[in-house]
Formats: sequence, structure tokens, C-alpha cells
Amino acid sequence: MAVIVTVFVAVGLSALASGARPATTAAPTTTPTTSAVSGAGFGPRLAGEPAVGVNVHATWSTMTPSALDSIYAQLAAAGVTWVRIDMGWASFEYAPQQLTASYVQIADDAVNAARAHGLTVLADLWSTPGWANNNQATNVAPTNPADYAWIANWAAGHFAGRVAAWEIWNEEDTATFWNPPDPAAYTALVRAAYPAIKSADPAATVVLGDTSYNDTAYLAALYADGIHGSLDALATHPYEGVADDPPATADDGTQWTLTHVAAVHALMAQNGDANLPIWFTELGWAEHTNPPGTANGQLGVSPTQQGDYLIQTLRWVAQNAPYVTHTFWYEATNETNTDIQNANYGLLTTNLTPKPDYTILQQYLKPG
Repeated sequence: MAVIVTVFVAVGLSALASGARPATTAAPTTTPTTSAVSGAGFGPRLAGEPAVGVNVHATWSTMTPSALDSIYAQLAAAGVTWVRIDMGWASFEYAPQQLTASYVQIADDAVNAARAHGLTVLADLWSTPGWANNNQATNVAPTNPADYAWIANWAAGHFAGRVAAWEIWNEEDTATFWNPPDPAAYTALVRAAYPAIKSADPAATVVLGDTSYNDTAYLAALYADGIHGSLDALATHPYEGVADDPPATADDGTQWTLTHVAAVHALMAQNGDANLPIWFTELGWAEHTNPPGTANGQLGVSPTQQGDYLIQTLRWVAQNAPYVTHTFWYEATNETNTDIQNANYGLLTTNLTPKPDYTILQQYLKPG
């Protein structure tokens, strides 16, 4: 059976393109303002900054071994220590408990290459095979959570000692990745998968699948449905709803700011999880100019701002949210065949040459 790889949309960002967010306004300028600070100009790193990771679409059919090796080498050279790799259940398991050997090899190669460059791996496992949901789309939940638990158990065992953490699904609060969103069904999936992963690899960190933005309403529903006790860390994707806002933009009480993570942590504390960490498994700003009338969610920043906002995030977390222990920039490279926003989040160009945000990050993490 053919390996299903190209079914995946860019993890996280396609949801941003269509999701609800603050009202559209005209962009104030045609070119984003350039920041005066970059890289080493921030000064030494602060105590308590989170681990720095990057999203890499290492298993996509468009990725070549040589390109992947170059990406990993450049990330390691910049001081990045983690990578987040998306893995497809639909690609792994073409029939009940029957594995696609070629895709297993692709995933093995992606993980082994990361480790060869000294990078620690977070794997995001999602995408339902047709046999598990009555031949519906890959973003429709499985009929039986035990089917997902089987692949989670197999994957945790197969990659034990090589994959340090497993993330259960991706942006399950959006119809793009879980159609329709259903907190009770997702809770059932997690409660089945958590012991399955732990039995295969007790050392693995199980990360509650990330919400799009800091979606406290959805997370509250998960706790009401009994998610407590089935996670080692909780993940969000704290993109700014007004997409060119800086990371320290004040929380307005909604999910649309990075700083709303304080409300996520408060919710966790109310439900007995105050001591569990929060991971930002995607965050980023897209670098591009803004034609008049650009929607808030599509606003770009300047090349320098893109890197500066990443550094500002690390420093803001250290000073204000020490419970956030891991951050994963979206993403390693720019993309093609997509809209201007989703195409320009990368640290590297599509030709794998460093962009200013890469240089700024490297200057900060490895000064001198």
C-alpha cells in the first residue's frame, strides 16, 4: 500500500488561516517596523529560559535525506536542542495492527538523524487511518480509542530511548485537525493512550495535545471530562491573534495572546496539575510585508522582528512564566504552495539558507 505522507497539511498553521480571531483591520503600514535589537544585543541569557526546539516536517514526502541532514545540522549549530516531528498514524498503520514498513523506515531515519546531530525528539502522533473511522477523513476521530492506543503503544516501544516525548494529536480543538472538535472524545483518546505509552516506555513524557492558541475554554472541558492523571505536560500553540503583536502583548482575557498562558496555568492549578509543565509546541511570527487591508491573523513582521520576537519570548517566559519549560519555533524552513503567511515562518529559506531570524537566534544562544 502506498505510504500516506502528503495528506498532512502544515501542522498547526493551516488552522490559523481559517480559524476565528479578532476582527479584520487594515494593516497600519505596508512594511513592518524593524526592531533595533537583535541576537547578542539582548545580553546574556536569563536563568530559567525554556528549552529551545523547532518544528521540522521530517517525515513529509517532500523532505529529502540530504535536506533533512542540512536542516538538523544548522539547527544544532544555532544552539537548538529539541525538534518536533509530526508522525502520521494513517501512514504507519495501513490496516489494523499492520504496519507500512516504508513509512516506519522514514520515521526511523528522521529520528535517528536528529539524534545524530544531538537533538532531542518530540513526536506528534495524529491522523486517523480510514479503517479506524469508517473511511472518513484523517482529521475525523477514530471510532474506538483503543485503536489509537495500539499505535501509540507500538510507537513508544519502537522508539524507546530515541523519542523523548509523545504529543497526543495536534490542535484537537479545531475542525482542521479533529472534525468536529469534541473534548469528551479527545479525553477518551488520551486516557487510552497515556497508559499505552507509559507501559511501552515509562521514561517517555506524554504531552497533552496542543490547543490552537491558549484555548482555556477547551482545556476546561477536558478537565471536566476527566483528563487529570493522563498527562505529564500540557501543550498550547500561543500564536498572537493579531499576528504581528509582540509576545508580551497584554492578556485581554481571551485566547488570542501568548500571555494568556497564565490563565492556562491557573486552570491547571485549579485541577491539581499546578506542578506539571506547559510546553509551547508551536509558536512563531511570519515574515512578510502587509498590503493595505491585511487581516489581523495574516499580518507579517519584518525579518529582524521575526527573530527578535523569538528571543523576547524566551526572556518573557523566564521572567513571567517559569512553568513553561519548552518552546518549539514554527518552523525550520519556509514553505511553498501555500499562502504568504504560512509560507514565511521559517528560520531557513526554501533553499535552506539562513534567514535573519536564524542568525538572531544563533547569536543569542551561542554568542561569539
